[in-house]
Amino acid sequence: MNQATAPFLRTVADNNPNLSRRFAAVFGSLMAFAMLLISVALPGTALAVDDNLQQTIDPDQQQGVGHVVLEQGHIDFGPTLATGKWKIQIHDDTGDVSYWRMPSDVVMHVNDKAIMPMPSGDTYSFIGEQPGTPLWVIPQTQNPDVVWVGWNTQEPRVMDQLQRGMTLSLEGVEGPGDLDVYLENGNMGAPQLVWSNKKPYPQDSWIEVNAHTHVNWIFHKQGVYKVKIAASGDLKNGQHVSDTDTLRFAVGDATDPQTAFDAADSGAGQDDAAANADAQKAAQEAQQRKALAAKKEAERAAALAKQDKAQTTLLVGVIVACLALAILIIVLLVWIQGRRSKRAAMGKGGWGFEGR
Repeated sequence: MNQATAPFLRTVADNNPNLSRRFAAVFGSLMAFAMLLISVALPGTALAVDDNLQQTIDPDQQQGVGHVVLEQGHIDFGPTLATGKWKIQIHDDTGDVSYWRMPSDVVMHVNDKAIMPMPSGDTYSFIGEQPGTPLWVIPQTQNPDVVWVGWNTQEPRVMDQLQRGMTLSLEGVEGPGDLDVYLENGNMGAPQLVWSNKKPYPQDSWIEVNAHTHVNWIFHKQGVYKVKIAASGDLKNGQHVSDTDTLRFAVGDATDPQTAFDAADSGAGQDDAAANADAQKAAQEAQQRKALAAKKEAERAAALAKQDKAQTTLLVGVIVACLALAILIIVLLVWIQGRRSKRAAMGKGGWGFEGR
């Protein structure tokens, strides 16, 4: 309502109480009608539903390529179906971006910051060294200066398709010294020896699906270690799957990690090369899916913005129309009231022919 119209309406309302009441009734009805139109024109706010399952690993996580030496940070190995095949891969979580990598592309460098002396007492007697003997230790609890190696069965396709779990087996160790892998449960119980090259192979462990485990790795001497592992299980479709590969450790600052790459098994390297090609294809397809999803999301956002603009225009139009209609009705009521007042005055004789 503009400033010129407002005084006029106030004057009319002051001089005509009945008109004021009528105006209030009409204006209230119009505003209620406008609110009804607005409620119909504007959709209700949708409640946000968070269906994020908090999965640890992105189903479209990238496949890393090329040789890398990992000396610090979080690493897991485990089975994946990301390449379309059941394959042991290394989950490189050491940087800002996580990757799946082929074992033949990775050397885990255990530097001298991992050195710890052999403890005294009987608790760790299974290690078989004299107290004070230096050992290279990847601890179960993360040491930020040392690579942190565990395993998981959390690749989303594995979680979706694996029945109950898998068998993770140690099938051999090559290196300059012994290797012991054990688990401490934190309940003051005795350490649980998981793997040791001093025991017969294979050494099997049952791993539930959606498991994530870190253990203590004890390397007795510096040098290159090749740890052969196998992962096998049954999928929900009844298919039995298995894969074997080799983890490579370069232990000690004096050990050149490149020598661990040079010690790669030729057969495993060829298998990894083929699987890597499959992984690259899968990664490209995943990127294409992400690009398509981003395009669709942009189109959806543009459509929503267009819809919001149209709804705002409609809202303004409804309000303006209601105000214009209110003014028109008020003017009409003023005119009608004026006519009635004029007729009333004439009825009192002021304009009659009597007495002439």
